[in-house]
Amino acid sequence: MKRGFTLLELIIVIIIIGILASVGLPRYFDAIEKARKAEAIGTMTEIRKLEQAYYTINATYMPLDASLNGDTLSIDMDNDLVPDMTMVVPDSPNFTYSLTAPATGTIVATKRGSTKFTQTMNIATGVVVQS
Repeated sequence: MKRGFTLLELIIVIIIIGILASVGLPRYFDAIEKARKAEAIGTMTEIRKLEQAYYTINATYMPLDASLNGDTLSIDMDNDLVPDMTMVVPDSPNFTYSLTAPATGTIVATKRGSTKFTQTMNIATGVVVQS
């Protein structure tokens, strides 16, 4: 007596796996995208905290480079030449962080490889706008 699966049974199993994959993969990719957006908002929130502390002392926002990835941001709040607040902006594989308008205080996270998706945070209010 020979044991095994028929061709029809194998085809049915492959079809079922295909259906499950077509339902599950888009949800998986959506979850990854949400995690990346949360990463960007978390980093921008940390930059915002430093910017607000700097603004409290100097009545202006920090003059920063166009790109912040990999930079160390430090603030000496009591002028003793020892940084009181320090942050290393992560060199993210997902986003490029920049301070686009120091006068108005806007932090921008642009998705790498795409100029279509950006998140902009207003330093004064903390409001994030996605485009």
